[in-house]
Amino acid sequence: MEEKKNLISGGDVLIKSLLAEDIKYLFGIIGGQFLAMFDAVYKWGREKGINTVMFRHEQAAAHAADAWARVTNKP
Repeated sequence: MEEKKNLISGGDVLIKSLLAEDIKYLFGIIGGQFLAMFDAVYKWGREKGINTVMFRHEQAAAHAADAWARVTNKP
């Protein structure tokens, strides 16, 4: 009988990394390549304190994330 390995998604790995760095906000746009990440955020990231800030344009998200980092002096 084949033994099952404990596999986690790339989104789960990213969320664990963000939590390790004490990141509280995730700025971005939702799209196909980011679905695994957002699935992980909705699955257990919100329970741990990661909030999403969604935009319609990636440049607006980048400016907002930059402004957040400058104002709060946090990544």
